[in-house]
Amino acid sequence: MAWAHKLLGDVAVREERFDDGRREYDAALAVLEHHHCPIIEWRILLAAADMASAYRDLGLAERYRARSRAVLHSLGESITDDRLRRNFLGSG
Repeated sequence: MAWAHKLLGDVAVREERFDDGRREYDAALAVLEHHHCPIIEWRILLAAADMASAYRDLGLAERYRARSRAVLHSLGESITDDRLRRNFLGSG
């Protein structure tokens, strides 16, 4: 369900319906509050940050990016191999 909301948000952003896009991304994140999936959360947060940047809401974009970095670092903590962890953290 979270990914479906993300896709609806992507469509809304492409159609320049930024308020609808934000609602869809936030709905996706709300689903993930109850069904934790950090990799999907990370991707949704990045899409939401890009949307906010396109909408020229730099404060909102930075909040989404900060959350995405926190999720990324949380995921990275679970990787025990240093080289793999660095590669993973460098991907975000």
